[in-house]
Amino acid sequence: AAPKFSFGAAPAPSGASPAAPKFSFGGTPAAAVAPAAPKFSFGGSPAAVAAPAPASGPAAPTVDDDAAPFEAPETAAPLEDDSETCDLDVRSKLMRLSDGKWNDCGIVVTRLLRDVANPAKRRVVARSTVGVVMLNVAVGSGFQYNESRNKKGGGGGISFRSEKGLVMIKVAKDSLEKLFEAFKKLTE
Repeated sequence: AAPKFSFGAAPAPSGASPAAPKFSFGGTPAAAVAPAAPKFSFGGSPAAVAAPAPASGPAAPTVDDDAAPFEAPETAAPLEDDSETCDLDVRSKLMRLSDGKWNDCGIVVTRLLRDVANPAKRRVVARSTVGVVMLNVAVGSGFQYNESRNKKGGGGGISFRSEKGLVMIKVAKDSLEKLFEAFKKLTE
């Protein structure tokens, strides 16, 4: 038997096809609707499907999956005052040794700074690309460090002890010699 449920539509004749849906919230019965239109209606005649209107105003932003990832700036913000000179300013990766494994602390800008008034006062500062100080180590006469090169020739770094344990500053191949020379000069 055909369902008796209706919200204002005329009841279907008893000889109607049972395959056609009979549900409607008023308006014309489902059989009178064009085949491309939906068979369910909340009342009235079904709306014609219109082509999308041309956009007026600025286009919506889109996401480009093939776009290059964000590149951090090559150098950090300038020094706040003129009390120190910068012997080295290089983009690098900061690593910390814990539980026998090197942990990546992120991309930083490493600076080797020397006090203008007292050149014996030196320090190594590494800041994240957003300006957070990740490493600030005073360099004295007993400062010891180890140079290392990647076996495949792709760069290397400097490792030394800080107040937070053993750290390594890794740089790309083109900045490696500059890093080695600056640390040698810093510890003289």
